[in-house]
Amino acid sequence: MIVRAPGKLILYGEYALLEGHQGLVVAVNRHATTQWQETEGLTVHAPGHGRYVPAENVDELPFISELLHGSSTTRGHFLLESDDFRTTEGKLGLGSSAAATVSFAGMLHRLGAGEFQRAEVFRAAQNAHRAVQGMGSGADVAASCFGGALRYAWHESPVKSHSNFGESITTADGIACIEELGGGLKKLLTVWTGASASTTDLVAAVNSARKTHDAEYRAAIDVLADAATAGLQGWQDHDRATLIEAMEQTVRGLDALSALGQIELVTATHRQLMDVVGSDGAVKPTGAGGGDLAW
Repeated sequence: MIVRAPGKLILYGEYALLEGHQGLVVAVNRHATTQWQETEGLTVHAPGHGRYVPAENVDELPFISELLHGSSTTRGHFLLESDDFRTTEGKLGLGSSAAATVSFAGMLHRLGAGEFQRAEVFRAAQNAHRAVQGMGSGADVAASCFGGALRYAWHESPVKSHSNFGESITTADGIACIEELGGGLKKLLTVWTGASASTTDLVAAVNSARKTHDAEYRAAIDVLADAATAGLQGWQDHDRATLIEAMEQTVRGLDALSALGQIELVTATHRQLMDVVGSDGAVKPTGAGGGDLAW
């Protein structure tokens, strides 16, 4: 038995998603897979990442052990693979941990319930992610669960209404608002910048800057949020000009956050790609920036 889950690209919203604003996230054709075979004991093997073997007190996979602690599954051999998300030079930035967590949560759900119920798999995977990382909007988890293109928002405190979203899912740490979108681009061109970036480190630097420059931080987040709203509309309307304008506005917002946090979210490589594209289009980082892929 095999369960696959796709990776993601956050096209608009990035840091604004952590402040309750909406964003646009799309699933991509790179997948994590979980295979299960019936055995007497319980073992999980994730090549290149580690193992989980309770009988041997081996616990090298924190997301997986978190999921299993909330599961009734006590037997079987699980093989978890995510080679699609790496090159020989490092990770691509496509949400490999989220996709792997979703594929494993989906397998556990199939073993228990017999089918893949997306809301329940999302809840389990997002709870595990937050328990291990202590942060994260869940946009990458949503893309891996629901696929396609999504309008997404995350709220860590209760909000009055979610009626303008297709679905709201309450988790242990907040509420995810998800709407599956039509329209959009049929293909996205992504470019590997040649360097991997740590989302955790970049978000920590931005949060640190927020403590001493709150007004400037809020202003930068507003720029990103407005760009995401425009990008979402441009996506649904097939409006290339609006998509490009929203990309350029996002870069300005990321530059403002970079100055506050004394980090480089839009790198020299991103700017070289912008020069190559020139007036024919636009280029921006995906997700937290700092490297990984541009689109």
